[in-house]
Amino acid sequence: GVVGWMPDLDGFFDVLTGLLAPGGHLFMEEMHPVLQMWEPGAGDAPSRLQWSYFKDDPWTENDGVDYWSGEKYASRTLYSFQHTLSAQMMACVRRGLVLRHFAELDFDISTFCADLEEAEVRPPLGMTLAWQKPSS
Repeated sequence: GVVGWMPDLDGFFDVLTGLLAPGGHLFMEEMHPVLQMWEPGAGDAPSRLQWSYFKDDPWTENDGVDYWSGEKYASRTLYSFQHTLSAQMMACVRRGLVLRHFAELDFDISTFCADLEEAEVRPPLGMTLAWQKPSS
């Protein structure tokens, strides 16, 4: 789940594609980009729709969280970015990668808006993709 931290998808996938051997695979497990439309609820408040799917300015935050323990702390300023599903997929296609697997998940791989896992009506919360670099 690193795509949201990358300001430049093309540069990021250039590096990844360069690291793959011919015939090699890139497996991605990511937060679904639709999930970034939600703002996490505070306390017992539910997460709520807040942002456009096509948001083009970065989020800034100073709230750190240890994903293992759940401990929250003040962090240095962090930036994250909204990349649509098509932007992510086309960045791979432009590099000649071949999609071998794609699945949308109904569970939260990131702990972001985790309350949506239990919602009766929920968006896709995660996704897995497998790409292959051609052998020749």
